Amino acid sequence: MVGLVVLTALAFAPARLHEFILYDDTVYVTENPRVQQGVTPANLWWALTTLDAGYWHPLTWWSHMLDCELFGLAAGGHHVTSVVLHAVAAVLLFAALDAMTGALYASGFVAALFALHPLHVESVAYIAERKDVLSGVFWMLTLLAYARYVRAPSRGRYAAVVGAFVLGLMAKPMVVTLPFVLLLLDYWPLRRVSIPVRDGALLRRVVAEKIPMLVLAVVASVTTTGAASGIGAVADLETMPLGRRLANAVIAYVTYLSKTVWPANLACFYPYPASFDPVVVALAATALVVVSVAAVLLARRLPYVAVGWFWYLGTLVPVIGLVQVGQHAMADRYTYLPLVGPFIAITWAARAGLAGTRRGRSVLAGAAALVLGACVVTTRAELAHWRDSVALFEHAIAVTERNHVAHNNLGIAYRNAGRPDEARAQFEAALAIVPDYLDARNNYGLALRDANRDAEALATFREVLRRVPGYAEAQLNLGETLVKLRDWPAAAAELQTAVDLRPDHAPSHVRLGAALRALGKLDEAVVHERRALELSPDSPEAECFLADALAELGRTDEALQHYRRAIALQPEYADAHYNLGTTLARSGQIDAALGHFEAAVRLAPDHVEAHNNLGRAFAAKGRHDEAIAEYSEAIRLMPDFAIGLANRANAYEQVGKLDLAAADRARAAELGLRQQ
Repeated sequence: MVGLVVLTALAFAPARLHEFILYDDTVYVTENPRVQQGVTPANLWWALTTLDAGYWHPLTWWSHMLDCELFGLAAGGHHVTSVVLHAVAAVLLFAALDAMTGALYASGFVAALFALHPLHVESVAYIAERKDVLSGVFWMLTLLAYARYVRAPSRGRYAAVVGAFVLGLMAKPMVVTLPFVLLLLDYWPLRRVSIPVRDGALLRRVVAEKIPMLVLAVVASVTTTGAASGIGAVADLETMPLGRRLANAVIAYVTYLSKTVWPANLACFYPYPASFDPVVVALAATALVVVSVAAVLLARRLPYVAVGWFWYLGTLVPVIGLVQVGQHAMADRYTYLPLVGPFIAITWAARAGLAGTRRGRSVLAGAAALVLGACVVTTRAELAHWRDSVALFEHAIAVTERNHVAHNNLGIAYRNAGRPDEARAQFEAALAIVPDYLDARNNYGLALRDANRDAEALATFREVLRRVPGYAEAQLNLGETLVKLRDWPAAAAELQTAVDLRPDHAPSHVRLGAALRALGKLDEAVVHERRALELSPDSPEAECFLADALAELGRTDEALQHYRRAIALQPEYADAHYNLGTTLARSGQIDAALGHFEAAVRLAPDHVEAHNNLGRAFAAKGRHDEAIAEYSEAIRLMPDFAIGLANRANAYEQVGKLDLAAADRARAAELGLRQQ
């Protein structure tokens, strides 16, 4: 067991240095205010009742909340938790197989394959897939509890089996296939039932004891399908005909196995093919049928092969695409539990063929060491692609074709990294593949806005909303673009719609509050900024915008508290320093104001007003030469800055440079007349 933990830590140690990924980590952690608030009674209840993200999985939500409680938004801590859970699952798998078979080394090898195989990198390295490793822990715990129950049946031990299964369902509904796997294990290695059936009463009892779990599995399946449908993730038969689904399913079954043997060109997203080669589909279907028939025919001689094969086939059913959820054709994470079946089949077949002699055992040991070593090396190499979003999606584009989702997400990653031209090119690439890809079109609108092509951005967001009127993200982006254009009445109207679409979305309240403040509706602005803080208590932007409204209402002391809170949350928040300095200066606290203006110009050297107000603070302290330098910098940044020219003229007069003062004053007057 210690060896398993050490090997897992060796393989996945680099994950502790990885970042969050913008692909669904936002949903589960980085943009989820409830999760970020940590473990509270209200949040625990929310997790029990919500179907956010298309699942009912309260245990997964609780684990993310606990991580935020412990580590905040330091991604390394979240990654370490996932690695630890994966190691625990591997140890429990080893214990369960050893308890059922008594084959120590074979059980250990299967558990090591499970722990180290590169196809499992996605489940471990992807924080949004915490549900995989967490459900894996309870899947394996159920197996171990079942082994104990079979050895000495009792109500308490049966309750432990059902309890572990329920916890697994609360982590991820994919464990619905576990009752089926327990029936397979009843055949081998537990040998509770036989083929042909010799004891009908025993068979009925074995099946009956699975019925409570089967009922729970059905409820979980219905709930999950309904939740996924509720967020629009389930494709209908018109969009995705049954024939295409079946073709993709048989190819996916074979592809997963090929990647198990040769884990090359792994990607975080595999796009659905535009078409399927009928010959390839027929060959894949034939292979599946042939292996299945062979497994049945050999079931009495090689029961572990039959159990392993049907474990693989059965556990993939919920995610093989017959019910199409999302746009992907397959996903590496879907193999997390199913691959245990082939690992068992291969390991026990090799053991039966070679373990009878000393030479055979030596060959087995050498081969096992070679395979596990290759897994560690390959897993670490694959793990490197998950270090950040740019690396992840660049790799996905490199190893797949026509990957519109990867292009879109790489565009988002480039935009977040301050690479706007590259971002726009990626959104264009995504739209070239799928012109109706509205997520990419919405993001393309953001890229246009970044390039100050605001009219085009507005048209893009309106086109998205014309096609999908309730698209909340595009609605917010439309409102924000109108804010940028200072069209305050239109901005307030669009942002109110954004709030109506997502009442619990803090950024929408923040932006609406800002628009209302610009319209002079200060009391309403305060209401929305306070609501934003209720939803996201650690939002420096909401703190700063609330302070702005309070300052305009003359509630200076409250405003100062919120500005200081914003800076405590984000010390490099230039606007918060500037606004705090302005409020302090208005209340006569020049020394304190001066320090915040200095911070503002250090953090935002092109902030014209910050340079101007820093100059005014210096002038109020009699430091006129320093004031002149700050006014001059503001004027350099904005040559037609009339207020700065007037302020510099006053400072020149204070140091006796009357000619310069007259020139500045004349220029300021000229600009003032022109602007009128």
